[in-house]
Amino acid sequence: MLHPASPHNVDNTSLLAVPELSTASACVSSPSGIRLYRELKLPPEQKIFNSGVMLINLRKWRHEHVSARAFIYLDAARQYLRWHDQEALNVVLAGDWDELDSRWNVTMHTVRTSADTRRHAELIKNPYIVHFNSARKPWQTDFSLGFQDLFYHYLDTTAWKDWRPDAASSLRNRIARVIRRAAQKRIHNASTQLRLASSKLAHWSAVHALPGKVDRNSLATGNDCEIRAFISVVDPGVSLLHTVTYYRNIGVDRIFLLVRKDNVSEARRLSVTDRYLHVFACNKRQNMTIHSRNRALLGRYGKGHWCVLVDNNEMLCFPHAGTISLKQLCNFIDESGSDAMIFRVLNLLPERIDTSPSIDQTQRENLAGQGPDDLTLSRDQRHCVKVNAVARDPVTGRIFTAPLLLEDIQEDGDPSIRFCSKVAPLKFRHGMGMDQHIMAVDGARLAEARGALLRYTGSYMAVRLSTSRYSSNQLLDAGIMQSSASLEELSRNFTRS
Repeated sequence: MLHPASPHNVDNTSLLAVPELSTASACVSSPSGIRLYRELKLPPEQKIFNSGVMLINLRKWRHEHVSARAFIYLDAARQYLRWHDQEALNVVLAGDWDELDSRWNVTMHTVRTSADTRRHAELIKNPYIVHFNSARKPWQTDFSLGFQDLFYHYLDTTAWKDWRPDAASSLRNRIARVIRRAAQKRIHNASTQLRLASSKLAHWSAVHALPGKVDRNSLATGNDCEIRAFISVVDPGVSLLHTVTYYRNIGVDRIFLLVRKDNVSEARRLSVTDRYLHVFACNKRQNMTIHSRNRALLGRYGKGHWCVLVDNNEMLCFPHAGTISLKQLCNFIDESGSDAMIFRVLNLLPERIDTSPSIDQTQRENLAGQGPDDLTLSRDQRHCVKVNAVARDPVTGRIFTAPLLLEDIQEDGDPSIRFCSKVAPLKFRHGMGMDQHIMAVDGARLAEARGALLRYTGSYMAVRLSTSRYSSNQLLDAGIMQSSASLEELSRNFTRS
């Protein structure tokens, strides 16, 4: 390893790294490149860098949440990975890295490939850092790739001076090792393909196996665009009447209610007096999550309509709800050329007492009703940054790029990242992918206007806190919810008219 070259400038990019020297993985579209490069909309000629040696711009890395985005990708695309951390960083930082002199990361590809022979000869002659990146290592007796003398030269400067491996293994042991490694690779590839096949079968079943309908209301509706709420209610403690009435009050035209066995009787009674309420029952014998069942309903009955997906304890609110109806809000999004709106998620947690001076006792009682003394309305005033990440639709298995709002909380020393965005409502189209928590939707044209989606944890708060249609205005006054300028302008226009 020779004397380092002059420093490189990394101010305008996230990192500097050496492009892959192997022709099989030089680009994302190479035979050993990135399997999902088409789904991720990466240019086929996009180079892949080797993550063995990187010069990182730490300030830019932290500001753009590179680590969090890489872990998101590793989780979403775990069944398709080839190179793990290197692949995740190449996906997250595609186009946001510059090339480092190849002498800083001379890999074993320089001595076992015939491509670019002249350049490889130069690297072998004058390396800065040698990267033993193959399965064979220089301390093994059958290592023959090169730089072994250099390895032992530096080894002899340590406490392991003069150490050398045992004599070469017999030919029989070598052959057995080669066969074992080849068998392990084939078994791993076969198991990966089997997991993908079973996953696709489960996805197909989730889309086509609808929950059983248990009411008599007709679903024939014509072609007019409606606002449809797909509500999964799995907690017997939640009042179905309250949930249905709430969404009726904010302007939902038709409700698809997914309930468990304990709620079927109550849901049927409600459907008798509401012909636009459709009740479906979960079948525990089907190996499907509640989200998968709800997505199956969405795929069958949501196409072309404005849809809201609702979990058990969620109530959809938006600023100026007393002025703007949900129908007007959807028309506003539609006219702006969008078909989805990003909503902030504000968690109201009953765990700690909020001592914020901006919320007095009267406001607390108005917001929380008559509840326990430790009821908390935690304020979420932190800054959120919009980053490009990757999501996976748990129903279709589709991997897609997704804009997410990440809460910027690294300044206070907390290393955790919390996802803070949902998309609701959205005009559903077949082929849309969305993650399990509706934090990202593929193919949706997002509106710039932002509202707020309030998630209430616990059935008590879901019932008590949302009894008033104007609770969002109270939250605005208390400083807990924030509204965008475009929504405020829309509210003023409706008020004047």
